[in-house]
Amino acid sequence: MADVADVARASGALYDVTNVLCKRLFAAEIDTGQPGVAAELAWEALLVIADAWRDTPHVPDELRKLVFDAALRRA
Repeated sequence: MADVADVARASGALYDVTNVLCKRLFAAEIDTGQPGVAAELAWEALLVIADAWRDTPHVPDELRKLVFDAALRRA
């Protein structure tokens, strides 16, 4: 049961991190129309997180395509 609790805490922490990154990206950067370095770093971090689940069957097709296209641009 300790393993399940650890996974639940890790999942919650990952959610918290992505939530902070998304809020920063949308509220402080995208709304200005001129995203800066903070937006680029937040976006890169979100893509790294999303990439870990890119091939998971339950990932929406739109997210899978977004992550794939972003990976192509970075290459």
